[in-house]
Amino acid sequence: MEVLRITFLILGVVFLQQCRAEYYENDYYSEYECNWPLLEHAVLSATSALRERGPNNARLDGKCSQYSPPNFTSLSP
Repeated sequence: MEVLRITFLILGVVFLQQCRAEYYENDYYSEYECNWPLLEHAVLSATSALRERGPNNARLDGKCSQYSPPNFTSLSP
């Protein structure tokens, strides 16, 4: 009886290790490559209660930054 219990315990541990390894291999981020342009088709939309400030006159308030996004149009095949 004790041998059977130990056998099931070992098989359970092996099974769980295999499931965990497959989970990490099939993780969503493993399919992602960091050179894909994520914001290529991004769209900014805005709504306002002010009539003079519609989506065409939207403004973003925030700190200015020296960062400018790279131009991915030159990378097209």
